[in-house]
Amino acid sequence: MTVSGTTANGEHQPWRSTFDFFDLNRSGTISVDELQKCLAAFGQIASEDHVRALIKEVDLDESGEIDYSEFVKLMSADGAAKIDKATLERYFQSLDKDGSGYVTTAELRHAYTALGHGLTDEQMDLILDRYDADGSGQLTFDEFVEVVRDGHGIEVDDTDEVCNSADSPVACMKDGSPASSPMSTKAEKEDDEVLDIMAMAEILKPLADADGKVRKVNLQSAVDLWVKHRSVKSSDPEADPALHWTKGRAKPGLGEVLYKANHIAIIVSDVGRSADFYANVIGLQQIRRPDFDRHGAWFTMGNLELHLIKGVPVVHSGKDLIVGHISLETFDIDKVPGILQRCNVAFRQNVSVPKGKMQSGQGTEASSTSSKIVKQYFLRDPDGYYIEVCNCDVLTQYCLGKYEDLAGYDQGVALSLKEATLFVNLGEKLAHNAVKMQRELEDLYDEMQGKSAAEIAAKLGCTTRAEKVDDEKLKRLLVRLTVYGDICQNETEESIGELLQMTNNHVPTAIKIMQIRGRGCRVMQPPAFFEQGSEKVKPEAFTVSFPAR
Repeated sequence: MTVSGTTANGEHQPWRSTFDFFDLNRSGTISVDELQKCLAAFGQIASEDHVRALIKEVDLDESGEIDYSEFVKLMSADGAAKIDKATLERYFQSLDKDGSGYVTTAELRHAYTALGHGLTDEQMDLILDRYDADGSGQLTFDEFVEVVRDGHGIEVDDTDEVCNSADSPVACMKDGSPASSPMSTKAEKEDDEVLDIMAMAEILKPLADADGKVRKVNLQSAVDLWVKHRSVKSSDPEADPALHWTKGRAKPGLGEVLYKANHIAIIVSDVGRSADFYANVIGLQQIRRPDFDRHGAWFTMGNLELHLIKGVPVVHSGKDLIVGHISLETFDIDKVPGILQRCNVAFRQNVSVPKGKMQSGQGTEASSTSSKIVKQYFLRDPDGYYIEVCNCDVLTQYCLGKYEDLAGYDQGVALSLKEATLFVNLGEKLAHNAVKMQRELEDLYDEMQGKSAAEIAAKLGCTTRAEKVDDEKLKRLLVRLTVYGDICQNETEESIGELLQMTNNHVPTAIKIMQIRGRGCRVMQPPAFFEQGSEKVKPEAFTVSFPAR
């Protein structure tokens, strides 16, 4: 399994593009820092000592880094392309960001972005739909194993056992016992957090006076500083605990010089009218503004600024809540409807965003009182821009929290360089195949445009019709009718059942027929919302047309 590369003089270098993924600065060698950052892209937070040990295993000239010849020798050795189920389980866990037990399209995109592949939405769908055998719209672990097996040059070793607990699978040795890990387990990390008096004194030392004593006022000031997120700005944003940057991450593009967001600017028709709304309805604090044009107003939103610029507004239609918006967080979400009603401001409650991990196949939430959703109230400013008020901190904790804090999470054993290389190479192969599948789909659309589903099925080689629909697969596909942007929204319950029978209940082929039929036009059904928080409204579906090529 290789992705070829060729030098300027025509020399064939079969592992060059994969090597370049790890060689971040293109120096020709892979350093400890580079390997550590690349492993972090897999969700593998490995210590520097562990990464040094990985490099030492490959570093034949003992330079402390890995050059291309050493890399090729590692990946050309006997058994280099062989991987066991326990390792696949660990990598699957790194893809499964929320520990739900399945990988979504968004999670797969997360991985591809980290690997440096900018695949389109359609290409991402083509990868996932090719291997989604049960119709859930997601990848289970067994389906992921089939991804790896499918002609990508990796040999899956079925002899190794995979431990399965009630919460989460972990890596095992061949005798079934858990493997040792170079990284701390959750329990070990909790033990590390139990501090004795000496350790506490060391942490508090910067707060001490000249006599070595920590005063209550100094400690309180430190706590206040943290609570208010007003830590001292440094040239390294990772040193600021008020910011969300992950320590040690790779910084492509402008990432090496960016620090944080400063402001959001919107175009308004009347600055005075909008300023009154943002000051007295939203309750923002107006701040000084440089005198550079006749009309304008600036506000602080707590952690960044809002700038009002006079001009011609560009706003959404208001038919649904698939809208660009500014989100403001509240510490008392239940008071929001009453305040808006007193201000005579119309609002809508969105019910489509879960607090975090959801069970597979649940679809869009339809209840305004569910404990599983983030409460979001949407209102519009005088020009029609949308403002969201929410209890979004639960999402912040979910999206940016530590992996080990997720229910059922187990980091397992860190990937070795060989294993990480195989997965980088797998990603490259899948990305290449996605482009190829897209071209094939375009050719099929050109050939079958205007043809019936039965004719398309025959073209795809469907010769056996199922006597009855597989009820479980049908149930999963029908759930996808409620998922905004899913290809199944082009269909009806009846047509989905007919496609399953037509394809002998083979979901990937049924989905492919949907993709061919919907190639030039996609139906989008926005989620329901609640007007004034009580009256349920299902927005009208709309279609998005796009050229086939």
